[in-house]
Amino acid sequence: MKKVIRNIILVILVVLIFSCEPISVSVNSHGEIAFARKEGVFFFNTKSNKLTTLDWQYDTEQVPIIVRWSPDEKKIAFTMKATAEAFSTEIYLINRNSTNLVKLFSTDKVVTQLEWSPDGKFLSYAQAGGNTDLNVADIGLYSIAEKSEKIVVKDTSDIHRWLDNNRFAFMSIKEKNPDNQEMFKADLSFYHQDQGKTEILNPVVIEKSGNLDCHSNYIFFTAFEVGDVGFSEDFQSTQIYLYTLNKKSLERYSPDKAIFVRLSPDKKNLLVTLQNDDDTNSLAVIKINNKRIKVLRNSFKLEVNTGSAEVMAYPEWLDNENILFFDNNRSYSYNGTALRLMKQNVNSRLIENLQVPIDQLIDQEVKSRGGY
Repeated sequence: MKKVIRNIILVILVVLIFSCEPISVSVNSHGEIAFARKEGVFFFNTKSNKLTTLDWQYDTEQVPIIVRWSPDEKKIAFTMKATAEAFSTEIYLINRNSTNLVKLFSTDKVVTQLEWSPDGKFLSYAQAGGNTDLNVADIGLYSIAEKSEKIVVKDTSDIHRWLDNNRFAFMSIKEKNPDNQEMFKADLSFYHQDQGKTEILNPVVIEKSGNLDCHSNYIFFTAFEVGDVGFSEDFQSTQIYLYTLNKKSLERYSPDKAIFVRLSPDKKNLLVTLQNDDDTNSLAVIKINNKRIKVLRNSFKLEVNTGSAEVMAYPEWLDNENILFFDNNRSYSYNGTALRLMKQNVNSRLIENLQVPIDQLIDQEVKSRGGY
């Protein structure tokens, strides 16, 4: 059976969150959730409730941030910062049995996304861009075989996704709306790593935090509008669009206001966050074949207050029947938000709190290593 790695940008700390970039969780085909928090890097088996420690950082200043299972599920890549306030980032690789920790490379920028190519030959990463006027991202590639990294596309949106071993989809930023710092003219694009070239698919108007996901012949993405159009005061919310590669066709997939899209492992459903008229969000699932919407949670919050900034915290598929999302545990007016990692069955809507066993197991390990 083909292994599927699903990555999410999701905060799962019940302690206060101070970092301004998202903290990552990565899910493999066995339901093992890899994550980073102040104590180190771990993965949690949702079936056995077993916690595995990969890199212990308790009582140090170093902060692990983004974690990603390799496609063969034998290794985990993760980012590390010297302190929570640092801008420079180091990228490491470690075996799932906690052996052979290797530093791959470092950058003097904040890294906000880390992805594997499906064949495991490349790590792509989004980092703070060099264009301070646009204030968007640049995307780099690290070659596992050549042990080298380079920036391959500049001025991009925050999110990129690999379609196959050669191409990843992203938004190439062209112009910022002078009246709205979060709205941009862009091109839905592919980067071909074998040719080192960018292929433009279609012009769009997007939000800086806009989202996309792709598989085989399709790209789902959120945008204010598509086509070569100007900025407009009428662009109040983004919607879901579908680009079909073999037809080179583009359509508005759903008229509902949406700000996040994520394909299920079997590619039959779309996990989305919908924007309600009262400016709250709903967490929902759309069946791709008939576009039927099933709302799972109302008053769902996609942004997390870290005390100094708002950070996107995305939900994700655990498997074809269950999703993961964060739930606010408590808010603090000056110090951020504490969160819990939750699991919900799509069919029954039953919810399970995964934060309790995770915290208990980490607490036991802290005590076994000498206590708090």
